[in-house]
Amino acid sequence: MAQDIMKSLEESGAPAREFWEDDLEMALEHVLVRSGQDGFMDEWIGRRTGRQISVLCANLGVDGTGSVQRQ
Repeated sequence: MAQDIMKSLEESGAPAREFWEDDLEMALEHVLVRSGQDGFMDEWIGRRTGRQISVLCANLGVDGTGSVQRQ
């Protein structure tokens, strides 16, 4: 399962496994299982540290100024 998802992520231009596991310190399998649940992204973003949010914004090209949770 994880390899199929990694292939899909790579083909779509999403960040590599190392981004999720090393930069954000999140096990990719954990993110994939939980991401299907309602309200996951709001909860997940709300629990990130300032450093994790900065790395996420930088890698995804999101403006990190202001409230990242609202974006």
